[in-house]
Amino acid sequence: MRHLLLVLLLALHFPGQSQMQTWLGVSCSFKPIKKTEISIGLQQRYFDFTAYNKSLLSTELAVKVIKGIKPFIGFRMGLSPNSNSDLNQKKWGFSQRFIAGLDFSFMDWFDKKSRLNIGYTIQNQWNTESFKRNSSVLRNKLGIKYDIKNFPLSPFVNAEHYYNWKRDITYTIDEVLITGGTTAFRYFIGFDIELPKAQIIQISLGKKNLFLNNNDYWIGSIKYKLQIN
Repeated sequence: MRHLLLVLLLALHFPGQSQMQTWLGVSCSFKPIKKTEISIGLQQRYFDFTAYNKSLLSTELAVKVIKGIKPFIGFRMGLSPNSNSDLNQKKWGFSQRFIAGLDFSFMDWFDKKSRLNIGYTIQNQWNTESFKRNSSVLRNKLGIKYDIKNFPLSPFVNAEHYYNWKRDITYTIDEVLITGGTTAFRYFIGFDIELPKAQIIQISLGKKNLFLNNNDYWIGSIKYKLQIN
């Protein structure tokens, strides 16, 4: 799988302009009761293909309250090498993220059996991380996916906007001014490979464009998903 990611990334990567990251993940979801879904995921991230970046463990609860709309909440823990180990003598750094949002599936309102899915997700996330300022970020994502009839591949594309409520902090003589602003755009294109027994392998290529710095990077992602009915 990593060799496939290498081919995808090299096809679009221009040396010296953007770094590369590899994301490898696995997730499992199940429905304890009708219209309620719980998912648990684990992801490993690398710089390029071998340099360890971080590990992420996440869980999410979604409830379908009305047709085409699913509120959700989630929590994510992160573990990564501590870049400030000279200050606290700790080898590892930890991060936490709480999320809450709404997931919209527009085609459910018109044709529930349609193979085309047009979705929109809005969520806010609250992040805490060692040696970094706590942040609150609003994310808006629009995605399109098509389930090809009698074919195991389902191509998709999505785009996401990041807005940090506390992006800019200005200190004046009399007060501290806090203003929000765009921090990033992220794009993905890829496909799901449908396997027997509700299993899916998702392969995608993305790019994250960061505002106010030059740390844009490409993302090659492979994720295994298991749905337990």
